Amino acid sequence: MTHSHKDAARLAKAEDAGIIGQLLAADMRTRITLAAPDYAKQLVPMIDEKLLAESWLEAITSRDGETVLVATADNEIVGFAAYMQVPETGEDGGKTAEILSFTIAENHRRQGHGSRLLQAVVDHAKLGSDELRVWISPNDEARVRFYDSAGFGATPAKRTLNLGPVKDPENLWVTRIKADGED
Repeated sequence: MTHSHKDAARLAKAEDAGIIGQLLAADMRTRITLAAPDYAKQLVPMIDEKLLAESWLEAITSRDGETVLVATADNEIVGFAAYMQVPETGEDGGKTAEILSFTIAENHRRQGHGSRLLQAVVDHAKLGSDELRVWISPNDEARVRFYDSAGFGATPAKRTLNLGPVKDPENLWVTRIKADGED
């Protein structure tokens, strides 16, 4: 697919926080509905887009190590990602960055925006990290396919995300973002 010059990935700005809050709220609604359908009616209304936007405004404007990027299509924000360097080291002892959040609006998926946004994350993260990791629910088949096609691989590490009364498992996926000897 050909993308216009208006399709891009860039660092988020303070004025992007409202849209980021909306995107994350939509992603959370979907995840809860998939992972906890019996509780979705109870949990989904608790998602507060305004509170999420305020939280992302803080992340965008503070210097706490978190980097937030957005994907745009025709100058409209269609997705966002956030990552930060983590204290754990990779398997080879190198520095590791972790994707904390990554989503593309449902009606803009499978158009290259996610790939472009992920490449921007890699380009930024490899300035200070050797590896990039992300936690993924094995129940999220689309996300598993996306990261697998992008060169990430599942590791044995697991954790559980608590979604109210439901526990949603996550697996750690990792990829090397710096070639050996690359600085």
